Amino acid sequence: MRSIYLFVFTLLLISQSFAQDNVSTVDNPWIKSVQFGVNFNQATFSKAWKGGGSNSISIGLLCNAKANYAKGKNSWTNALQMQYGFVNGQGVSGLRKSTDRLFFDSKYSHQLSKIWNAFGSVTFLSQFGQGLDYQKPNNPTISGFMAPGYLFESVGVEYKPVPYFNLQIGALTMRQTFVNSAVDTKEIPNNYGVAKGQTLLNEIGVQLVASFDKDIVENVNLKFRYGTMFAYLPKVKSLDHRLDLTATARVNKFLNVNFALIGIYDDDIVSDLQLSQGLALGLLASF
Repeated sequence: MRSIYLFVFTLLLISQSFAQDNVSTVDNPWIKSVQFGVNFNQATFSKAWKGGGSNSISIGLLCNAKANYAKGKNSWTNALQMQYGFVNGQGVSGLRKSTDRLFFDSKYSHQLSKIWNAFGSVTFLSQFGQGLDYQKPNNPTISGFMAPGYLFESVGVEYKPVPYFNLQIGALTMRQTFVNSAVDTKEIPNNYGVAKGQTLLNEIGVQLVASFDKDIVENVNLKFRYGTMFAYLPKVKSLDHRLDLTATARVNKFLNVNFALIGIYDDDIVSDLQLSQGLALGLLASF
């Protein structure tokens, strides 16, 4: 429950910061926007139902916020994405986490030409709450807030041929991996790449990030962010990959259907492709 309180508290702070005029003008080059959403998934069976199944309900909360500055050849973009969901059902003891994501990206760009920019960025990625493996006895802890947590600092060039797509080439990228809570190292033997007994791993490498955000057909928006990093210090490592994809179909002003997919390949966690996907009906309010 602490993670739910943290999520809601963060939402209140964001609401307060966006409760002012967000129209860009010559004197105020800022444009800000925020979306709040609630997704539902529910199933109920009567006592006479003989087809099998169990009662369940799941709720997902989400927030997407942006604050962008543009003046002359300089721009500063800030994006915050938060998701937290839980499920409760027949035969399940208490609430179980279903989705959990905390993402923040801040990037300064200076235009070099019509399609090329120089940039410097800071990106943070973690989750709000404790993650348990419910498939194993005693439900071992496998993740939590800042376990792992990732912080990227990158400088390089950005290719932006159209407003809805960009490719960042981080020629010099630093990555810090944090593991500061009691993750069960029997379940995560590599401890997310951090040496056992330590809480921090520093790495230097080259990073590529491709981002896309566009209405592909009327009332259907597709967003994805793909990132890969090749670390060469303190030692050479294989490429890490992560894809975050969201497709949202707007039924009307407030009702939408959304599909989310996360794909991760990182042999510091497990030598296999990790996939997570969800499909939900929800309410979405934009400001």
